[in-house]
Amino acid sequence: MTSRQAQEIGQIIRLLRERPCAAREIVQALVSKGQITTIKQSEAMRKRVSRHLEWLSQSELAFERHENWYWHAQTRMFKSRDYYEVSLNHSKKLIPAMERLGTDKAGGTLTITTRGYLDITDKNKLLDRQFLSGARHHMKAYSRIDSLLSTSESIGEECEEKSSQFTAAVLDKLKKRFPRVRVLNQLYAGTERSWLTDNVPNGIRDLVRAKLSGHPLPGLDVKEHGLIKLGESFMGRGRRLFQRLEDFIQSESKTSSVEELVKLEMQSHDVKVDLRSEIMKLTSKIESGEPLMGNCDLCPNIQIG
Repeated sequence: MTSRQAQEIGQIIRLLRERPCAAREIVQALVSKGQITTIKQSEAMRKRVSRHLEWLSQSELAFERHENWYWHAQTRMFKSRDYYEVSLNHSKKLIPAMERLGTDKAGGTLTITTRGYLDITDKNKLLDRQFLSGARHHMKAYSRIDSLLSTSESIGEECEEKSSQFTAAVLDKLKKRFPRVRVLNQLYAGTERSWLTDNVPNGIRDLVRAKLSGHPLPGLDVKEHGLIKLGESFMGRGRRLFQRLEDFIQSESKTSSVEELVKLEMQSHDVKVDLRSEIMKLTSKIESGEPLMGNCDLCPNIQIG
């Protein structure tokens, strides 16, 4: 086997491990990765892929069914019908936890899904964590989802750290710029004529995010009773504060730190969109009768027959 053959077979195996593929999809994937520009080269690749698939089939590493090629591990034999049913029921119980792995937060007080909910009361927090851990362990058997989860977790940690630093820095500057004005929690309204909210850092991020996505937000505006809003969010109160606050927000929105943070958040969002899509495909397979691959600490330890 030549190095080129070994490389192409390796690429085919990686594709099949992610999902079943038709032969034409494999050819297209290999063509897009190689320096192939002519019809003659594409036809040569099609013939090589056909030979590679035949070799994988003869080696019992892959098989064809209904015009799709499958990696051998994607079809499993169960000891009995009962064993299959137990595995499938276990997989279905993990669906809510799997869906939560694809959301922005894996915590909270209650997560409602399209198929039910996981009750996260104090009594059930441990069980909830076990379900999440179990779902995460099963996802290691799916290379695409596992890769997206790892990327999402890594970016999420970086986002959280940068967000905390940015928020603290902006609020510190805000208090120094407006030393006589109270900065309140955004959920509470002050009784004074003039006050600011701790939502200002989020407003700055919203401005930058809208600008980068090509959907500019309306500028700062003064509403009834002197309430200052940016989009739908309250920034504070006080007509005399308006111009100074607008200058402050515009100045802070031009810093490199906020643009770097927002780009990271947008990247995190894109990864989560892909992740949710892949998890949705997998949960659909479970509901169609395909148990999860892999294992976890919650997997039933059963003996049948």
